[in-house]
This record gives sequence, structure tokens and C-alpha cells, in this order.
Amino acid sequence: MPDNKYIYNGQAALVDGLEMSPELLIKIARRYLFSPELRGGRSPFGIDSGALIQNVFRFFGIQLPRFPHEQFLLGEIVDFAELAQEGDLLFCEDKEGHIHHVGIIAGEKKIIHVYGCVRIDRFDHHGIFNTDLQKYTHKLRIIKRIL
Repeated sequence: MPDNKYIYNGQAALVDGLEMSPELLIKIARRYLFSPELRGGRSPFGIDSGALIQNVFRFFGIQLPRFPHEQFLLGEIVDFAELAQEGDLLFCEDKEGHIHHVGIIAGEKKIIHVYGCVRIDRFDHHGIFNTDLQKYTHKLRIIKRIL
């Protein structure tokens, strides 16, 4: 982690009694907003895209693999970006066509993902559009529905 100081301002919850809904899934994912990106990280103090997805789904007793290229093998395909719903997973590929990134759809054309930190950006059929940089940072490969 960088030499900065961080404070965790989250909330602890028991898995028992949590009723699964896309709205609650997004609410939990939002708890990670601004957590720094850390390759191999698995906590609010540093996290990568695969761990974000794994951690959020674990709240509902859904065990997912650790890495995006493994998570990609699960769920049902959503044929068009316009049909994506809250809680769907958006997978991105690198220049060689390998799955390397994943985020959670958080409403109409919005995605929670990790790029520098956990953040919300826009997406469309091309990929993830970074609103700060005003450019596409990730190329869309496929959207999948786990829920």
C-alpha cells in the first residue's frame, strides 16, 4: 500500500438474515468506494477487481472464484449492454483477448469497479468510460448475470 494513512469507516454485518437483492448488493459494493487499488489486495485498505466481486457476493453466501478470468466462467450471458441490470457483472479483456477486469453494474450505464481506487464510471457496448480521464479505460468483452 502507498505510504498514506487510511481509515475504515465501514460496517460489519452477519451473513445470516441478509436477503439477496441487487439493491443491497450495490449498497455493499458502495462501501468499498475510494478503497485504493492494490493488486492481490482483498480488503478496504487495498483491493483489486476480482476481490471486490468476491467479497461483495460473499455477503450473500455466494462463493465466487478469486480472479476475473475464473468468475467469467459463471452465470448467464446478457446479450446487450442495454439489457444489463443492477448486480450483473461486466467483464473486460486486454489486447490479447484475456479477461483481466470485472465490475458490478450499479444502475443504468454505471459500474462500480477498481481503477486506481474503487470508483463508479459509465459503461456502454464499447467498455468502461472513465469520467475523470474522459476516455475508455477497459474494453467490454461480456456481461454476465450471476443473481
